[in-house]
Amino acid sequence: NPYVFATQYMQNPMPLEGLLYDAGRWRTYDAEPVTLQRVTRCMVDTADTGADYLAAVVYTETEQGNYVRDFMLTQEPMDVTEDRLARMLVAWNVEQCDVESNNGGRGFARNVERKVRMLGNASMRFFDFPTTQNKATRLLTRSAEVQNMVLWPQDWRQRFPIVAGQLDGMMRAGTNAHDDAADCLTSSVERRNAYGWQTYDAYDAVDKSSVVKISEIQLTADGLQWWCECSVSDGTAYLLRGGGG
Repeated sequence: NPYVFATQYMQNPMPLEGLLYDAGRWRTYDAEPVTLQRVTRCMVDTADTGADYLAAVVYTETEQGNYVRDFMLTQEPMDVTEDRLARMLVAWNVEQCDVESNNGGRGFARNVERKVRMLGNASMRFFDFPTTQNKATRLLTRSAEVQNMVLWPQDWRQRFPIVAGQLDGMMRAGTNAHDDAADCLTSSVERRNAYGWQTYDAYDAVDKSSVVKISEIQLTADGLQWWCECSVSDGTAYLLRGGGG
């Protein structure tokens, strides 16, 4: 019983009413099922303040739900977590990593991507996205969906005790000391089926020291010509211009 464990063994008294999540309703799995759709993803929520945690959940997204495989929840500094996260992403062979761009998340994502490329992975996709809706509103309105769509390994409370502690103590109203795990899971549910092309703001900001320019021309069967010009830097291709006709 999570309530008994928290109150008697962890000296963390928990209310039985007004909680955001029902501790007994979390879904678990023994083995990931055979599905039509499966993408290994990672959702990253960087720390808002010095007291907050960086949260990163690795999961397999399927049409049946998000199957959690690993969870990093840490207060270590950014220079440490960048290396840890890069290694975790490569170890799980993550296909797409989404990073909330608020509070320096965009720069963090670029640093982690660079380190992932240095580790030999050139196929992983990175996306940064802003969160504009009120956090408390998001967590409340999506709480049932999170418990319905997130599935955990059977031993998740033993593997991720800090994550379990944060989730079990989340209140529906008022101020929560730490909502990092809940925010990260909520974003993973909000961005289900969110795939696409990554964009950049200004090519001038790209490091030109290792840029390689590539031009490609393709002829179609009906005689049309399609072309593009791009620059490759640190394993990332920046489309500069293109067209056809």
